[in-house]
Amino acid sequence: RNAYPMTRMSGSAVSYVTAGELTATGGTYPIGITQTHLTDMDRHSVVKEVDLKTFLTADK
Repeated sequence: RNAYPMTRMSGSAVSYVTAGELTATGGTYPIGITQTHLTDMDRHSVVKEVDLKTFLTADK
């Protein structure tokens, strides 16, 4: 089953359902998660490149 329908978009941010109800069935069901933050789509640099002179003199 897909739990993504329990999310809502607020501008460019994803918000999640914060209330719900569970009923014990006696069975089990595997679940998964979709990561919606810090993905390749966020465009964060994985590696930052700088020359040695800048590295040694720039604020960190």
